[in-house]
Amino acid sequence: FYPAGGIVDISISGDEFTTQGLHGIGTGVVSAIVNISNWGNFSLSNYVFEGNSNMTITATDNAIGDISLHFGSLDGAFMGCSNINPDVSNWDMNGVLSISYIFQNCTLFNQSLEYWDFSTLNNMGNIVDNTSFSVENYSRTLEAWGKSSSTAGGTFLSVPQSYLPYAQLYRDALETWRAWTIYDNGPAY
Repeated sequence: FYPAGGIVDISISGDEFTTQGLHGIGTGVVSAIVNISNWGNFSLSNYVFEGNSNMTITATDNAIGDISLHFGSLDGAFMGCSNINPDVSNWDMNGVLSISYIFQNCTLFNQSLEYWDFSTLNNMGNIVDNTSFSVENYSRTLEAWGKSSSTAGGTFLSVPQSYLPYAQLYRDALETWRAWTIYDNGPAY
């Protein structure tokens, strides 16, 4: 119990703590989280922080945790968290099957996803709708995924962004050789 209002640092720990515990404490508590400075042994799940427009993320460690606890889906995990732009370069996405809406309406989000391992991913619908995801970051992401021999086949990707002309080759490789279905705004000329 805290006798006065304000911002208080809290630490949640335990080997068995997952986002299921956050779902159980209610949306009022989750929406009161203003910053995540360290993910620790935390495991993300679907829509866990949805709509928390106050939250920022300064953590630089891996946010994914044990994805097997959540059947491989991170759909909408940060949807509507308009103040986040976390460094996602070291997030271990191996084992993730779906990330639809993960950053939708995160208006500050502008990170390249080029370092993510998508060897198991099959659904990326609307992942960066209404974000600041740049032409440059989308192009770098297409290049990395198009070059990777471990990129999953048959994946659905929907990104409301254009890409730089050099990335056309990699986008074509994903569609032709990996049987991806990609909806985007085409090349930026």
